[in-house]
Amino acid sequence: PVIKQLLEAMTARGWERVEEGGNLIALRRATCGTITLEPGGQVEHSGAPWPTAVQAVRDNDKHTDELLPLAAALGISFLGCGFRPFGTLDDVPWMPKGRYRVMRAYLPTRGAMAHEMMKRTTTAPANLDYESEDDAMEKLRVAMGLSSLVTSLFAASPLVDGKPSGFQSYRARAWLDTDNDRCGLLPFAFRPDARFSDYAEWALDVPMFFVYRGGDYRPAGGMTFRKFLRDGWQEERATLGDWELHLSTLFPEVRLKTFVEVRQADA
Repeated sequence: PVIKQLLEAMTARGWERVEEGGNLIALRRATCGTITLEPGGQVEHSGAPWPTAVQAVRDNDKHTDELLPLAAALGISFLGCGFRPFGTLDDVPWMPKGRYRVMRAYLPTRGAMAHEMMKRTTTAPANLDYESEDDAMEKLRVAMGLSSLVTSLFAASPLVDGKPSGFQSYRARAWLDTDNDRCGLLPFAFRPDARFSDYAEWALDVPMFFVYRGGDYRPAGGMTFRKFLRDGWQEERATLGDWELHLSTLFPEVRLKTFVEVRQADA
């Protein structure tokens, strides 16, 4: 309830509500991007694009200047680290989003730490624009190659359940046992001739979480998008919207979207 109160307070500052099934699940504002909720209530601000990193930091500073007084009035404090250091997994509530309902059922069949990843990890992704396919693939390749260094430099999650875990980044540890089909490094990215089509071919063979129809996320039973595209599913045919949704459920160390999303740093 307190997270909802914070989102409600933000709507009074000009943020537009995003609801699903009657639940307030996100906010958006044209000049400021979005505020969304991760499965365990982690609050993520996705800012508007800026030409330089300095301008992006200033934009995020403006966001926190707006957010923190509202949070303080509700008794909320924010903690920026890669893994929730106190409490237990069961202490963390699930956010009421339809896609998380399907993911929380499917992912534990793929990795023992899937729920830990969903409910207790946070990262601070860096989104980098590109000007061509060559530029995009070079950035994907370099960012993949720097993956372990970025994880090490920004490691900030040594505590689990209030005790030292033996890891400097327990967030990174959780991701290693989440779902090898859709996580980790992509070997093809290191080929000098790698193209967008290589990323698409990989994505086609990653099992799907769900098919979204009529406001409902329907579990897809591990069907690959390639099979969905070829054969259909329950009288449904694949659409471009289905493909875009599927791409949002892939979690490699660096993700290719309309920008390159670098995902290895602890928050």
